[in-house]
Amino acid sequence: MADPSNLLQVVQLGTAFLRRHGIEKPRLEAEVIIAHILQINRIDLYVQYERPCSQSERASMRLALQRRAQGIPSAYVTGHREFYGLDFEVGPDVLIPRPETETLVAWVLKEVTSAFAPTIRPLELWDAGTGSGCVVAALTANDQGFRGIGVDVSPGAVKIAQRNILALGLED
Repeated sequence: MADPSNLLQVVQLGTAFLRRHGIEKPRLEAEVIIAHILQINRIDLYVQYERPCSQSERASMRLALQRRAQGIPSAYVTGHREFYGLDFEVGPDVLIPRPETETLVAWVLKEVTSAFAPTIRPLELWDAGTGSGCVVAALTANDQGFRGIGVDVSPGAVKIAQRNILALGLED
């Protein structure tokens, strides 16, 4: 990737690089990775499109985009994935939260809550194979009537889940 002079060029070159490497949705992937490196929102890539990037920022972007081009999922490249409106740390010790799992969370919040809420509170849940903790965290963050615990056989997953629960303020 040649050294671009501003943020818009960074996004354009990053997109072209990922496209050449057969990455699906290269623009989105480039935006997510570049915004993460710069610690800004994706919209800021366009609001600040003339912003110059430092040499160290460009080097970090280059390395991250190369990792993505090698087939490493962008969530593992950035170390984060949004799930049910919450930010979760992820890494090779956990599976990346999937949109289908958000459907499960929505179903539980609607159906289980309406079926048991009038008679049983708190609703206690146990998330076996919790991974990043996204399911138990999303449920407890979105309904004060849920109380849950996540367990996993992977010590790495348990550490990531603990950090996510603490970062979201859900340790109680």
